[in-house]
Amino acid sequence: ITASIVVDLQEKNAAVFNYENKTATYTGSPISHEISGELEGDASISYSYVGTGETEYAVSSTAPVNAGTYEVTATFTMQPGYVAVASKTATLTINPKEVGLDWSELTGEELVYSGTAKALTATATGLADGDSCTVTVELVGDNINVGTFSYEATALSNANYKLPADVSSPEYTIMPKPLTITADSYEVYVDS
Repeated sequence: ITASIVVDLQEKNAAVFNYENKTATYTGSPISHEISGELEGDASISYSYVGTGETEYAVSSTAPVNAGTYEVTATFTMQPGYVAVASKTATLTINPKEVGLDWSELTGEELVYSGTAKALTATATGLADGDSCTVTVELVGDNINVGTFSYEATALSNANYKLPADVSSPEYTIMPKPLTITADSYEVYVDS
């Protein structure tokens, strides 16, 4: 007696999932956006990144570093026996990092009226290793004559960073310059 058995193999469906958008803050290092957890039946997942909008970044498998908006595409290569899964896309947004501001100081005689301008500078703090960032400042008030003045930070040279909410320097007061009065000497003759 001869018998035959027919086995009907059916393809398995991969798990259903959502590839959510991601928002991060600039760190100075590449920021990737990968699927969390495990996808049933996947042999491999590859990712590609490309800049969108005003962000210039050519299609690359390397995760981006700089602040901007990127489209991330996840491509799946499934194991045999599993239904193919279409590529998924998500948006990766890297926001600029907020800097701190370290203001130069004026003390003592520097705050006495001299007829010359009193200047302040600001240094950006909290930068990633190897980064540089120049702070542009503008004067508020009169920094030459007697009275009060301050400065405000208005711009940064590095687009990976942003100014803090408080952009003002401490307020300084220029004091009047003391006058030295010297009397002329006279010889007085008195007739006796």
